[in-house]
Amino acid sequence: MDKLEKPISLPWFLAALAALFGIFVSLIWQAGRTQAPENPLLKGDKYSLYNDVAGGFSFRYPKEIESGRQISQEVVPPQYEAKVPGISIYHEIPVEYCSLKGDCFPTTTDFALGIYTVPRPYDSITKDVRGAIGGDETIVNGRPMFFAQIGAEGEGMFYYFLPLDQSSTILLTHRYKDEQILIKYKQAKEFIPFVKQKDIVQSILASLTFASEYNPPAKMTVKVFFGSSQRVPTLDCGAVYPVEREVIKTIAPARAAMEELLRGPTEKEKEAGYFSAIPPGSRLLSLNLKDGVATVILNDIAQSGGGSCSMEARLSQIRQTLLQFPTIKSVQVSTEMRTPQESFQP
Repeated sequence: MDKLEKPISLPWFLAALAALFGIFVSLIWQAGRTQAPENPLLKGDKYSLYNDVAGGFSFRYPKEIESGRQISQEVVPPQYEAKVPGISIYHEIPVEYCSLKGDCFPTTTDFALGIYTVPRPYDSITKDVRGAIGGDETIVNGRPMFFAQIGAEGEGMFYYFLPLDQSSTILLTHRYKDEQILIKYKQAKEFIPFVKQKDIVQSILASLTFASEYNPPAKMTVKVFFGSSQRVPTLDCGAVYPVEREVIKTIAPARAAMEELLRGPTEKEKEAGYFSAIPPGSRLLSLNLKDGVATVILNDIAQSGGGSCSMEARLSQIRQTLLQFPTIKSVQVSTEMRTPQESFQP
């Protein structure tokens, strides 16, 4: 009879199987590390956390961009006189800087990140900015973001607007210098290249987190009235035509419609032949409704320039825009420090 082999004991068999499984898991883990490297924004040794507890948002930024930080005030187009308080994180290099005005300083700020909270709804402020300097919109972490740029001769600013809640907006600004135009900075060792600056800002935007979800506000449609070069020619200076605008739903739709009117036609509306006789820069100072009469007061710019036909067109645009609402039966229009009879005279 052949000698039977001694069977392998169950504990040894399980131990061997566990070892093989451990080696397999280790190989898979190493492969995963190679194929999916860690997000550099999570590395605390190279990045700092900016946490706005009151505003309910935070983001990470590279420590290398922070030479210092200071309380800052920023102006927002188109009302450049209105200053918004916030914080500026800036990067300086030991190179002399001379402004376009001729003022010179021993150091140059080549990169500055501004953080501000604007007490205006996102839709409202971005419409104003788009009308003043243009811009575009995208989505960042599930929220809309509007961005625009101003600049000349190698330096300027990017604006990034994101809704914080239904009544306020986050504004991040990026002040930059471009060494491809300002060639004196090409050889500056500590200068952050413009291309790298833009990459840094994109990584900051990608790292934004919010304490609460964003619920877009409800919308409503109003009409605004413009002249049109595409309609049948008429000798009627007051001939105006409606276009629809979507606005945030409000208990004051007449004011919302007036603000849309004063923004003027959009680029798409201009291409369709619509135009406004109301001068750019016109602003609504007050709008009151009593006993069916809407009393409108505008700034002086609203009546600047133009002859009698232009004045008639302006009044017609305003009146027709307001008379769309059933509670308004008549409209009185004036400019600051003038009576309705004295206003809008050629």
